This record gives sequence, structure tokens and C-alpha cells, in this order.
Amino acid sequence: MKKICIAAPEQLTMPAIKGGAIETLLQYVIDENEKTPRANLTILAAYDVEADAVSKKRGYRHTEFVYLKKTNSQRIANFIYRVARKFSNKVFRTDLPPRSIYADFINNYVQGHDFDRFVNEAGPYNELLPVSKKVGKENCFAHLHHNFESTELIEMTFGKYLSCSNFTKQYWLNHSKVSPEMVKVLPNCADINLFSKEIGEEEQKNLRKKLGFSEDDFVLIFCGRIIPEKGVLELISAVNLIDDDHVKLMVIGSPNFGGDSKRTEYERKVDAAVERAHGRVAFTGYVDHAELYKYHNIADCAVVPSVWEEPAGLVVIEALMSGDPLIVTRAGGATEYVNDKSAVIVDRGAEIEENLKEAILKIKENPELRKQMSKEALKQGDKFTTRRYFEGYMDILGC
Repeated sequence: MKKICIAAPEQLTMPAIKGGAIETLLQYVIDENEKTPRANLTILAAYDVEADAVSKKRGYRHTEFVYLKKTNSQRIANFIYRVARKFSNKVFRTDLPPRSIYADFINNYVQGHDFDRFVNEAGPYNELLPVSKKVGKENCFAHLHHNFESTELIEMTFGKYLSCSNFTKQYWLNHSKVSPEMVKVLPNCADINLFSKEIGEEEQKNLRKKLGFSEDDFVLIFCGRIIPEKGVLELISAVNLIDDDHVKLMVIGSPNFGGDSKRTEYERKVDAAVERAHGRVAFTGYVDHAELYKYHNIADCAVVPSVWEEPAGLVVIEALMSGDPLIVTRAGGATEYVNDKSAVIVDRGAEIEENLKEAILKIKENPELRKQMSKEALKQGDKFTTRRYFEGYMDILGC
């Protein structure tokens, strides 16, 4: 079997015990490869004591985790580097200092070992030219999880690219000099075994009651961060436009943004919109990913109201696998994961709140439509299993 080195993002942990969309996707690859090995994996990641313990406890046979343990002086140096890079208009060359501590760790490790393939999972794209010189540009893959512009250094480093959607692929092609055949689309995935689970009627009633919902309420579910791009303010405003107290919104996460002095202007606007809802918006607090399916079980409809060009959020797939009728904005690559039978697709722009309102009422007032959309959602979700993702990942890498 081929030996693959994968550089995980620096910010969170591997194994993915603390979440993170990219980390979760990489964890699916690791887990599926343990079931049916197609390669020997080496995962490079930042050190975390809990993650290290979990990796040892699980006893992976085809995956090795190699961690960067930063010293205090390295942390200070890395902070200075990031500040300098943030405020500099110059793109640092990767064959010259300075480089981030994490990039040096990746470069040094790969140069000291032999690998057949290297994959950068949202690590330091512009700082890995030494990796390319060791492994070969044709064997270096960059996974495009976000929409961003290419650089000369990136194109000198990587010979092939994986993209999470056709939208992100096209964005990359429009902002780079690479040819279309160099970019392969690999749709994201979710754990169908988790999100297809159901809870009993009594547990559903209890969970609804805990959140202040009655059996007669029509409950919308929103999963995402409280930031402008995700459109939660527009969604709350749409709910406020609906003259029906039984239309409720469940926001997965916490409304506690910190003290008033730390809240952004956007967060204050969300607060005000929630107040105007008069108890029709409930925040769940932190929900462990393994428990998320329970909240989908008590929802009547999932809404993904992104107002930016969403590359391809996992929340869409998780809602599909849960059998939720969906409302999705026409944003980026998110619409590639649904069809017109499983989702109502609405336009953004100045009329987004009214468009969301109409979509919500359309689904609420048509029980038969909800039932059909739920069936179609389950069918659509079956296209994005972790197994299919893993097979596609390995096929693209030629393993």
C-alpha cells in the first residue's frame, strides 16, 4: 500500500475529538481506511494531550499521528510571524525565511521520510515548497475547502487539487493558472449511521418541552456560528415576519457571546431580533456532535440561510440524512448537495427575509409536501456517505 502524509489544519485536534469540519472529514477518511485499508496514513497535526491519548487508546493500525509540540519561544515566534504576515502586503516565499513553526514542522518531517503522496488539508498552502521538492509536485495534493485565490507559490507546490464543490472548483480556476483537469471535485460527507438514528416519541416530547416547544409547534433548526455569513439574523427576522406563534426556531449553539463590551455589532443585532421574537427562538447551548441527531429528530424543517458563497457546508448533508425538509439559499456550492424535491432554494439579496418567510410557510402549510421532501432528503443524503467520500478520496490520490 502507498504511504500518504496528510497535513491537518493547525487550529484543532486530530483525532477530531474537538470538532471542526475539515478535521471531521479527515477523521472519516482515517476511520474508513481502518475498516478497509487502501493506504498507510501519517497525519501531521498540532499536539493536544487529549487527542494524543485518544489516538493511542484507539490503537490505529494503518494511521500514525505525528504531533508538533510547540515550546513557549516557538509560540511567541509563531505569533509574531502571524502578525507580520497579517499586516504585510508581501507574500512570503516558502524557500526563504520566515515560515510558520507549523510549516517548518511539516517540511522537516516530510523531508526526513519517504512518502508516495502528500495532501494539504487546509494547512499553510504557501509555505510547503520543500515538501513538493521531496515528494514531487505531481504527488502533492491541495484540498480546497474554501474559496480563495491562488498564488504562484501554491501552483509551484501542488500538482493536483481536490475541491468540495463545482462552485469552489470554478472559483479556483477563475483565480489561478491551473488547468481544469488538475482539479477534481470530491463532495463532502457525513455519518449516515449517526444522522439516520431516531429517538422515541416520549424523548422527542421531553426534548421539545425542555426547549420550550409544544407538540403543535412548527420547529425550524439552524446549525452554525453566529456570524454574518451564516445568515442567522436574516432567518430570525424572517420568523418575526410570520404572524404565527407556533413557528419556532431552534439555534444549535449558545447565545452567550461574552460580556456586552466584547459583543460585535452583529451579535447585538441578533440579540435585538431574538427579543422581538418574544420567546420563539431557543438556543440549545453546546451540543456534542454525537447528540446532534436528537435535535434534528424534533425539527420539522432545516434552514441553511447563508448569505455568502458557501463552499459546501456539512450542515446540509446532516439535515438530508436526518430526513429534514430543507430551505437553502442560492449560495455557492451548497445547492449542489440538494435537489428541488428535497429542498426549497431561495434567492438572497434585499428580499431574503421575505423569501425565507414564504419558503417556511410553504413547507409548514403543506404536510404532504413535507412528507415527500423528507423522503427525498433521505435519498439525497445517501449520496454523501463517509464510504463514498473515502473511496473518492483514495481514487483521486491513485491509491
